[in-house]
Amino acid sequence: MLTGEDIVSAARSWIGTPFFHTGREKGLGVDCGGLVIGIMHELQMTDFDDRNYSPATPAGFTRALLEKGCIEVLPCEMERGDIMLFNLLGFDQHVAIYSDGMIHANSSAGKVIEHDLTEVWERRIASVWRFKPEFMERGKWRNCY
Repeated sequence: MLTGEDIVSAARSWIGTPFFHTGREKGLGVDCGGLVIGIMHELQMTDFDDRNYSPATPAGFTRALLEKGCIEVLPCEMERGDIMLFNLLGFDQHVAIYSDGMIHANSSAGKVIEHDLTEVWERRIASVWRFKPEFMERGKWRNCY
């Protein structure tokens, strides 16, 4: 059974990967959604992928994808390995892995980074998501979508 620590460890292995919109390749290029999907693939949680989005993703798109494989939890219940969904530019569109800080593909930094969850970022949290227990059983739900 995978743990939040496994997710954080996998996410840290992507640090330094350049930012590339809809990218999915560790070391070559990834975006925030690609980072989460890449971690899921790496940990054999699922084969699911969806690149059907643009930098101006429609409101609700990211939330709908999270609902497929995660359960929403209260921000005060956040644990390492959970996914934070952020509201940027007026809608929910950016995701990061909680690590006591945050790990995410940051377009401004141009790469995957880990840093403190500052008050500015905390205020932008729209919701927090935890992988469903079924997904934490390595390899059980491959091709589930």
